[in-house]
Amino acid sequence: MAESMLRKKRVLLSFILLLSFSTIIFSQEFTYERTNIRMDSSKVIYHEVLNVSKDFSVYTKLGAKDTLNSRKQENVTEAYSPLHQGEEKLYKDFKTGKLYIDFSKEKTVIQDSLNIIPWKLENEYKDILGFKAQKATAEFRKNLWTVWFTKDLPYFDGPWKLNSLPGLILEAQSMEGHMIYKVIKISNKDASAIEKEKKELRGILDAKKIVSAQENSLLEKKKRSEIVAYLRIRQDQVQQSVPADQKNEKAAGMQMFNKKMEEEKKIKSKTKKLVIESFE
Repeated sequence: MAESMLRKKRVLLSFILLLSFSTIIFSQEFTYERTNIRMDSSKVIYHEVLNVSKDFSVYTKLGAKDTLNSRKQENVTEAYSPLHQGEEKLYKDFKTGKLYIDFSKEKTVIQDSLNIIPWKLENEYKDILGFKAQKATAEFRKNLWTVWFTKDLPYFDGPWKLNSLPGLILEAQSMEGHMIYKVIKISNKDASAIEKEKKELRGILDAKKIVSAQENSLLEKKKRSEIVAYLRIRQDQVQQSVPADQKNEKAAGMQMFNKKMEEEKKIKSKTKKLVIESFE
């Protein structure tokens, strides 16, 4: 009974907020906690913010908490990829159907299309922060996603590039479980917040060179090759800096190891031959 009353209050609040768009509140801010699970099962938790209105949103990536090393970096702008530098923002313009990705320390801005993701709605529901959330699944960017969205919040949006459901995405998880998004905080914003973001985007588009997603992919491929080449050079430099006696010691150790392996192989072969002869 208490849960039912809480849900009714949430829905009523959402309805009031929707009506308020024509008067005071034009956008809302959703703070997501993004968890990246590494190959060694350690976790890195990021805090990211979605500021969204009916026709426009901006998704900002903030600082991170590395749970493995207990290193906290709250509100620290950082590069999320060695391929890019600076704070990352994703601008979604639902009127034009365009997505812009900007890195604050770069001279280019990436322009892409807002993908219509082919979601499959599932007949499963659960409560998230008092909202009735429905399950949906889809394949997007070579990954299978499971998300939970609510129609009580009237936005066709969600974290990162996830969108195009009839309600806000509150939780999302990749198939492998390596990436998980969860809403942890909801705030109301007035018209000036989203208008400020629109103005900021106009300034970025005027000041920076616009590159397509395809052009950016080629640039990233080139950067990856440069990084690999640099790492190989560094590896060669490290090898050259190793003293000759250590190199000889290592080589001698490998030679002894290989010799031992050959001897064990011969013994096994001889034993196998004796066993076969005994059966004959």
